[in-house]
Amino acid sequence: LDHVDYLEIDIQSAEHSALPPFIELIGRRVDWVHLGTHGQGVHDAMADMFRDHGFRIEIDWNPETTYETPDGSFRTQDGVLAVANPKFD
Repeated sequence: LDHVDYLEIDIQSAEHSALPPFIELIGRRVDWVHLGTHGQGVHDAMADMFRDHGFRIEIDWNPETTYETPDGSFRTQDGVLAVANPKFD
């Protein structure tokens, strides 16, 4: 595909090995990525990778963390990264 609007990725701890070889291709073709991360180290590495390649991080919820919102709290099991590619703004 020449352009992908939204890519959902949840590959159960394989993100650290599967995504880096394709980050340039993702950067050329993908508007938004929603990534489930598995473990804090992988989460941080993936956030750094997307930032280093010019993506804007819109959601950065660490794994196994409790978050407070105006509507109540929630706890993550997996981490969540939602990143936007400014190339397609």
